[in-house]
Amino acid sequence: MSPLMFYTRSGIALRVNAVKTIVIFASKLGSTRRVAEYIAGKIGSEFIDLKKNPAPDVSGFDRIILGTGVYVGSISKRMIAFIKNADLSGKDVRMFVCCMLKGENGDEQLRQINDKYGFPVVSFYGKNKEPPSVTIDEFVASL
Repeated sequence: MSPLMFYTRSGIALRVNAVKTIVIFASKLGSTRRVAEYIAGKIGSEFIDLKKNPAPDVSGFDRIILGTGVYVGSISKRMIAFIKNADLSGKDVRMFVCCMLKGENGDEQLRQINDKYGFPVVSFYGKNKEPPSVTIDEFVASL
């Protein structure tokens, strides 16, 4: 479904998806939180921190964007528990991960996560305080 575009009085374009979307994330050090908040702001959706709400009700959402860090080759324990317990059937589920590995090691990590959970997975690298990269905007545009 195509997004609807609205403009504020100052001329800033806001993108609102006709598909009901939620961003759910698990973050230890803050990188994943910053990306989740950025994505939610760009698409006009709410976001939920699994640390504060480990079992959110997703029944009213069509698309679920999951965000997590990668720790010793695996996604966070909170995210694993959420995926195991939530009813994600019939939902359009996407996942982003924040990790430090690039190149072949990073690609292999992503492949393993994708194979294990079956969701399309994209990765954003590094622990930095800089604004989100163009790659994140490309991910948002693909929604």
